[in-house]
Amino acid sequence: MALRIVKRRVTGSSSLDYAVVAAKLAVDVTGLLQFPPAAAAASIVLTILETIRDVKSNQQDCSRLSRRAARLLVDLANRMEGKWETAPKALIENVRELERTLVCICDFMKDMAQTKWVNRILSKSSIEAALDDFNYVLEESARAFQIASLIEIHHAVGSLQAGSSSIGGADEQIIEMPTAAGELVMSPLAYELDEAPATASGLVEALEDDCTLSTPAPSEDKITKVPSSALIIPYKDTAVKTYITSSENEDLITEEVDEFLTKLDGQDDKYGFRRYHQSEVRISKPIRKNVGWFSGMCQANVDGQKMLVKRYDGPKGQALSVSQWVKDVKMLRNM
Repeated sequence: MALRIVKRRVTGSSSLDYAVVAAKLAVDVTGLLQFPPAAAAASIVLTILETIRDVKSNQQDCSRLSRRAARLLVDLANRMEGKWETAPKALIENVRELERTLVCICDFMKDMAQTKWVNRILSKSSIEAALDDFNYVLEESARAFQIASLIEIHHAVGSLQAGSSSIGGADEQIIEMPTAAGELVMSPLAYELDEAPATASGLVEALEDDCTLSTPAPSEDKITKVPSSALIIPYKDTAVKTYITSSENEDLITEEVDEFLTKLDGQDDKYGFRRYHQSEVRISKPIRKNVGWFSGMCQANVDGQKMLVKRYDGPKGQALSVSQWVKDVKMLRNM
């Protein structure tokens, strides 16, 4: 019985769709040529996208493989935009490994484009197995990038935990800190406080155990005034520091608070206050284990000294938070 030849009409929609997708990916990949760590991988992907047009058999599988390789590189570029100069070594090694995989895929595509149809029919199973292997290798490359990112995150967090001081020691110090109108977002990484506006003022104070009313007042040359700053006096073992920033709504602050702040702004202060600029206060990660009065604190560095910061940003409003801060300061002075 003779074989019957059946003709099948093939539309050009699939080829057109691939051409559009390939052109878009080529534009995205071309932008990576200016970054040295990804330049080699980008040039290889462009070669793959150009070679795939000449592939005759298994064209859909080859097209999916090339699109997946290009998409992996484009996603990596989007996440590393502006960060290539400071990229970790593990990420660079993964990019080099991806380059070697792309070279193998490019050589395979060239062989597919140059192989005659007879050889393609005879080696159909091996071609399909090779395509499966390349897809698996690309999946491993994507996982390698994820693992490298997790390792870097764990390493950074571990370094912060090792460098942080333990809570509640003789050398530990406490800072009380009400926030301004804006929220302060706590981050595992240390950051500097932004410069306060011209209307803001700050206070930081510490009590010394032998500092009583009989202690002579400090001389004027020991009191330094700096705009948007803080007040401080040393304490023998522990220090309680208080920081306050006034908001734009000055009418919300009570008369008691205004009177208290006016006294602190004087040139002579019997407690020997000294002002510090807000740029000298660096806040690091919050402390989640404290309870009661010490809840909501975070670690900080004030003028080279390790402190604990207490925030006054309750939901009842700015005026009540500042009033509570004033009460705490007066209570600490009477201790």
